[in-house]
Amino acid sequence: MTETLTLPREEILPAWRAAVLAYRRTRQAGEDHHAAHAAAVKAFQQVLPEVPKKDAVQEMILAIAYAVAAAHGLVLARRRHTGERLTGV
Repeated sequence: MTETLTLPREEILPAWRAAVLAYRRTRQAGEDHHAAHAAAVKAFQQVLPEVPKKDAVQEMILAIAYAVAAAHGLVLARRRHTGERLTGV
């Protein structure tokens, strides 16, 4: 990331949410990763238009990685809670 992105994290979170939702919506519509990536960057920049595209791309990647990790953690926590075994691993 460049040094120009100095927004506090709480200001970036709505853009992260928009990016993740746009990515998911695009993938669920049957589009490939590249189309979903472009949709996510566009959504991020609609919320924070002052952020340069290079930084928006980096933030979008972080947002999606965070969302995937959080979702994975929720699945594992549910499995631990219910005693569900991992299959096919």
